[in-house]
Amino acid sequence: MKKLFRLPVAAAMIIALGFSSCSSDDSNPVDPTNEIINDNNEIVKDVDQDVTLMAGETYFINRGIHVTEDASLTIEEGVTIKNGESSYLLVEQGSKIFIKGSAGKEVVFTVNTQEAKPGAWGGLIVNGQAPINVDGGTATAEVGDAIYGGQINDDNSGSIEYAVFKYGGNQINSEKEHNGVTLNGVGSGTKLDHIAVYNASDDAFEWFGGTVNATNLFAYGSQDDIFDWTYGWTGSVENIYGEHNSAINNGENDRGIEADNNGSNFQALPLSKPMITNLTLVDKDNVGSNGLKLRAGTAFDLTNVVIEGFGKVADGAATKSIIDVETLESIGHIEDATSSIEKLKYMAANGTELTYSVKAGSGQEDATDAQIEAVKGFFGAGLDASATGAPQALVTWGKSVAVGDSDAK
Repeated sequence: MKKLFRLPVAAAMIIALGFSSCSSDDSNPVDPTNEIINDNNEIVKDVDQDVTLMAGETYFINRGIHVTEDASLTIEEGVTIKNGESSYLLVEQGSKIFIKGSAGKEVVFTVNTQEAKPGAWGGLIVNGQAPINVDGGTATAEVGDAIYGGQINDDNSGSIEYAVFKYGGNQINSEKEHNGVTLNGVGSGTKLDHIAVYNASDDAFEWFGGTVNATNLFAYGSQDDIFDWTYGWTGSVENIYGEHNSAINNGENDRGIEADNNGSNFQALPLSKPMITNLTLVDKDNVGSNGLKLRAGTAFDLTNVVIEGFGKVADGAATKSIIDVETLESIGHIEDATSSIEKLKYMAANGTELTYSVKAGSGQEDATDAQIEAVKGFFGAGLDASATGAPQALVTWGKSVAVGDSDAK
């Protein structure tokens, strides 16, 4: 096994050392006490200096690890990180993560010795300094008690490319649970491309505000929502695929997208209004609920969308609305064209039609007939049988790296 630590000691100077734990006389003068990574390639301490995990190696995390003190954690292609039940990885504000996978040499986060199932470990959390729409402009992450949010639109938390996160979503208590990937106030200077989340027990991806953009996101088998946003996310995603599949998560599925502006202040600014292009949401076994749940004042721009299978729940359970719009504010964004949708195709589940639920309040207050018709007309105007959704290349890649391996259930 090899380790490389990159420790800044002077301008433009890098001290690097290759280390092999197989030799009895190895030493590591950069980190002589092995404070961060021990001889078994276990990360045992928060990353408070620049560290690189070497290509093709296997590393272990068995606790919550933070990247802190403005340090950078670089993970080279082909690395596997095996996580214990209580583990997670959190990148604090000002620090960076660089996951440098490539096609065929993805970086994979998975379980260590515990059973490979949803919630077997935590997940990845990135905290940035981009705007969020909560009082005071900053918040504390549900996991790790680290601050996120700020006023830096182009804040840079690094880059994540060709990364796979499997079996995350560990539940901490009745109120807190990890997602596969959580993006807290992450800025547009951060690069996200080709990220797959497989078999998470909560949401696959969740955005808490921020301005970050992404390309090629894949989610398969999450037990709650596939994609979730709140707190004023204003970024974009191009090419995004999510699928509920009861064969791998015991039928515990919820929505395709759950979207909020701010649950405590529906009019909070910046307004949640992501731009999402080439989106496919699939409920393969008709066990989820809504395809789109748009509420708490959120707006949106959706283009080239395919929704398949949501609405009719299997085994005689109640039929759910495929599109659910709640709160006067979210309805208003549809009525005044703040929100938009182009090229929407719904592929029926068990013969169901495109169904709607429109509420003026977040509880059970019905919208007016005019509001209901406005919402139906808005989505109806976007219907287009030529919609294709996410490109097949993304689906093929995602299923090959996340599902088609020996520990897939």
